[in-house]
Amino acid sequence: MTLKAKPHVGYVIEATETQIRENILKLMEVNSEEYYQNGYMLNVYWWLLLKQLDTMNCFEDLKNILLEEEEETGVILEDYSFYEAGIELMIILNRLDQGKYLISFNDESKEEIEISSKYPFSKSVLKKIGRKYDVKITEEEILMFTKHLRGKRYLKGERNSATSLDINVMIAEAIHLISGQLGIDFYLDFGLYDLMVAHMKSAVYRVMNGEVLVNPFKDEIINDYPEILQIVHKELENLENFIGKKFREDEVMFLVLYFASVIEKEKIQSNKNKKIPVALVCVTGRGTVQFMLAKLKILEDIIDIVSVSSHHNMNEIEQSGAKMIISTIPLPNSKLPNVAVSSPMLDDQDILTIQQKVFELKEKEQEEIEEQENRVIKQNPQKDIQGAFYNLLSKERIELDYPAKDWEDAIRCAGKLLYDTKTVTEQYVEEMVNSVKKHGPYIVVCKGMALPHADCSKGAIEEAASLVRLKTPIEFGSVYNDPVRYVIGMSIKSAESINQAIYDMMKIFGDENNMNKFDSLPDEQAVLDMINSFQKQKI
Repeated sequence: MTLKAKPHVGYVIEATETQIRENILKLMEVNSEEYYQNGYMLNVYWWLLLKQLDTMNCFEDLKNILLEEEEETGVILEDYSFYEAGIELMIILNRLDQGKYLISFNDESKEEIEISSKYPFSKSVLKKIGRKYDVKITEEEILMFTKHLRGKRYLKGERNSATSLDINVMIAEAIHLISGQLGIDFYLDFGLYDLMVAHMKSAVYRVMNGEVLVNPFKDEIINDYPEILQIVHKELENLENFIGKKFREDEVMFLVLYFASVIEKEKIQSNKNKKIPVALVCVTGRGTVQFMLAKLKILEDIIDIVSVSSHHNMNEIEQSGAKMIISTIPLPNSKLPNVAVSSPMLDDQDILTIQQKVFELKEKEQEEIEEQENRVIKQNPQKDIQGAFYNLLSKERIELDYPAKDWEDAIRCAGKLLYDTKTVTEQYVEEMVNSVKKHGPYIVVCKGMALPHADCSKGAIEEAASLVRLKTPIEFGSVYNDPVRYVIGMSIKSAESINQAIYDMMKIFGDENNMNKFDSLPDEQAVLDMINSFQKQKI
């Protein structure tokens, strides 16, 4: 902030709207005599400041709106936090009344704020204020007040806080379960995985905030992919239970469409290498047919003889699935592409002509395949392990064959490795344990592997990962994925790191063969080397 003198005006403050509001709040706070846990102890000067700042005389009304929202939602602020929130609302309203809006909201934790459990509370309070005082409430105002609410203390109503890491872990588990049920490899590449995660996070954001997204392809999806729809519904239950909301049917349909696109892509990929099915029409006897078949062996890499018939039985040929005919007589009325050979002996020219016709058909098929691929979701061509997980690990943050007493002991071991290397605080380790006590074993994202973590605001100092291989697998309470042998502690601060690290871990530990390799590794360096080796190959 800069204080500048202007002729005939006096001194003016040059600063962003955010800076001005923050400093008004500080001015109010430093002029309260003491902070008590049961509220403010306010002096005369504080009340004079309030009178100067609250030109709309709205402070008491705003406290009542805040109190009303508490009663409706069951989210109860501690006294000091309640008064502070009331002052923040007073500052917001008076600035909006003067036409002073926040231009943008570029906080690095914006993604977490958008899906925070405090966002609906913030939105509801500000919308009520907007209606009562006839002022426009922008998304930037809602996000900023949500940010303030996330820093408050609460007596009641601290439900599941849908942080980025929590949501990404739950989404990773859902993708893993759905992919397993459908028998597909959703981890074909990071771009596709990242695109799916981004869509699912947006879907979570919409469902938590009551927003509706209409799916225009709903009827077609129900008709074309009923099995995928059923599986997606079932495997979304854990995520729905965690956020406390059910996905709307339109949202589920979009998710079905993503998984269907993967299946269609895999079909396209397999079709690329298929041979052309060919029918053989011969007017002579069996001996001649066998001779033709022997000569055609030279083309077995590109053709597959699916029918041998006579000219008068064209129905059989059409039902055989043949896409081309090789005939010893001309077939001018044939619906299928055909090559009439000069004789059953098949000379070099006949073989060359058949080969050319096959290549023409394959080229046409390739064009059709490319046209289909263009309809499939566009994706990043990158297919390798991202390296994010390896970069977060270090030899000092790996412990092998730890004799854990129970799941809590296992998590504390992973947390201690992070704490001892100064990447998290003690509070963060406690929150890793408390998160499971609150929400259950949702951190067990695939068979034999748990991913304990906490909100970055609870003491994440730097981004890091720890890895614990338990001497004896431990029950975490996961119905499908117990017992756990690998516990991976996470300290993550950015959404990009979350996606990349979880992608790496799911791709590595989601494969039973890879897990077996880790089981036999002798020391910490071998673990690092193994994870590093996955970056250099497509697994």
